Amino acid sequence: MRSLTINGVQKLDFLEAGITFIHVANSQLLWDLQRFWQVENVDNFVFSSDGKILHPLKDSLFIGDLGSNIDLNDIFKRQIYKILLAHLDEQSLQQLYRLDSQIKAAVTDVIFTGNLPIQLNQDWAVDRLIKYLEPSVDTVNVTTPYDIINSVLEVMGQLNDKRLPIFSNPMNYLDLAQLRTIAAEVMTQQRSIVFFEKARDEYLTYKLMGGVKMIYIDADFVAFDENRPMI
Repeated sequence: MRSLTINGVQKLDFLEAGITFIHVANSQLLWDLQRFWQVENVDNFVFSSDGKILHPLKDSLFIGDLGSNIDLNDIFKRQIYKILLAHLDEQSLQQLYRLDSQIKAAVTDVIFTGNLPIQLNQDWAVDRLIKYLEPSVDTVNVTTPYDIINSVLEVMGQLNDKRLPIFSNPMNYLDLAQLRTIAAEVMTQQRSIVFFEKARDEYLTYKLMGGVKMIYIDADFVAFDENRPMI
């Protein structure tokens, strides 16, 4: 089970299948929490799984505010390269090596003919070739914050991405029906996701929703954990 421990606050355990909703009354704490997932070197926070220390930048995926400009290609760039390289078999690698050699030979001829003071890197690096092709995420049209969450989850599933996705301020953009649908979907996928939000009075209206675990941290950093049965 993945958890977040905050100095002075009890350990916060995230659902293994569902949405862990963290409402924070203290604005500074909310700011620090969101920075922790993005820059990692924020004091007083520990991200772990069953006692093993995890690294926020490696083991989580901070999407941020759903109203911001979110580029799925930029978010999943490393995973795209990694999975493409993993799926290249020996035959594909040999073919790419031959093509790479032909490209270098053609450019070398230009250099030689023009007597240019240029030399080429002759090292064979398939990862550079993959990056040159600029592979991108193949997704349907993403037009709403709800679409963004679904697309992130879909791509993570297809890429076998095991990181913990984290979104901030979701209820600025989602209604309760959409939240319920997302919770049902992540439970079906056996996936854990985390929502961060500034505490608001109406959080009580959905704290008993199936697949949603509510954690409320008040202004004095006292955490209240609500993990009720599905209704």
